[in-house]
Amino acid sequence: MKKHSISQIDGKFYLNEHQFFNVDKSKLKGYLSQIKFPAIVIDTEFFNHSHDRSNNDFNQLYNDERKDVVTVFQYSFISNLKEITTRDNTKSIKSVSLKRGYNDSKYDFELQYEKMVKSFLSNCIKKRIRTMIVAGGTNDNKIIRDWAAKYHTLFKNKKIDLFKFNSKNQLPELNSFDIYPPLEQSISFSNYDKDGREFYVKNYLKPGQFGEDTIALPGLKKFFDYMKEINEYNFDEEKDVYELSCSALKFYSYKTCSLNEYKELNKDIKLIRQHCYNDVLKILLLIDFLYSFSFLPYKDNKYVNTNSSKSIL
Repeated sequence: MKKHSISQIDGKFYLNEHQFFNVDKSKLKGYLSQIKFPAIVIDTEFFNHSHDRSNNDFNQLYNDERKDVVTVFQYSFISNLKEITTRDNTKSIKSVSLKRGYNDSKYDFELQYEKMVKSFLSNCIKKRIRTMIVAGGTNDNKIIRDWAAKYHTLFKNKKIDLFKFNSKNQLPELNSFDIYPPLEQSISFSNYDKDGREFYVKNYLKPGQFGEDTIALPGLKKFFDYMKEINEYNFDEEKDVYELSCSALKFYSYKTCSLNEYKELNKDIKLIRQHCYNDVLKILLLIDFLYSFSFLPYKDNKYVNTNSSKSIL
């Protein structure tokens, strides 16, 4: 978000004449204090049976043991909350993705996949990661737990707070922090766009926890749609992520493919990598925003215009 773009007036924070939000600073701070550091912010893109439009010319890479097949994940390590507010988060994101060249005789999906998973888990061990931060990450959590269970020998004689292995359960417990609850339950938004029109059909969203006639924003997309006027980044995307996942399944599992078809599919692979990158960046920006409105005094909050007055109204 742009610096000094929000005006504090009578306890509310205004983006413009119509859009404002209320913050329960104590509640928000309580949520964020649950994060144990060092932490990793992560997002995965995957395909499964729901993306399968195959014919007999495909290798089925998913199965009952590996229902979700990750093709790319992006991540960012953080040492503390303050770090996110001071660094260039666009340069802090690392990417791991599966690769496939046209008519590549050495292409071995299983070998690549195992190398990718082991590399990620080994990195978490090396960095002593204690919390994985996700955005509504039910699938991400399950995927990472599956990985840890399959390659549990990597953790032998190593202490890591991120996972807790229990002989009674097949999957280890994962110390995961979902960024959505603090967004939904600690901040309430007026239901208007910058022109004073209804931002979203009210009955389709939960009411705000506090503040008369307010709404809760349940996800990254709605939050950044709401903040569009003061957002500095372009998150517009060419294709729906579901369609991109269908292309990813086809790209990594085809047996034969024409050069033109390969090029078209490879374009979608680049788009899905960009989508994943955008989601990690959105999480980092949201954490920065939440931290600024919970831990910092307003005079030190880079988003608040301390010279604002009631003229905005």
